[in-house]
Amino acid sequence: FMSGLCLLSLSLSSLTPSTRARPAVASATSSAPPLLIVGAGVLGKLIAEEWRGLHGPDVAIRGVVRRADADRDAALRASGITPCLRSDLFRADAGLGEGSFGHVVFCAAPGGNDDYSAEVAAALRMWGGGGEGG
Repeated sequence: FMSGLCLLSLSLSSLTPSTRARPAVASATSSAPPLLIVGAGVLGKLIAEEWRGLHGPDVAIRGVVRRADADRDAALRASGITPCLRSDLFRADAGLGEGSFGHVVFCAAPGGNDDYSAEVAAALRMWGGGGEGG
């Protein structure tokens, strides 16, 4: 923990589907912490599953993708992730205003990004700090 930025460390065993017991979670409310996943691929979906296990089935999870793809977007929605386009970042009318998430995970691959460090910086600007709420 440094300057309000918390690094998440997960073991591979915690990211693989399993039948292990999860802690009991109260029904999610509007106070459940929303999560923004930049790079909603395989790793992003596993992180979303863990987040939902910790915070309940109705927690808000947004997944940033590079481009619209009807089949992939339907699969994300089926797994409880609301897809949003990278081009929509910082659009308050899309619920993606700067600093609007208390929790942001960046797991986009560097390939296909013309300016990877700018993508990381953009994701960081979505983080509101503090890690509470969104």
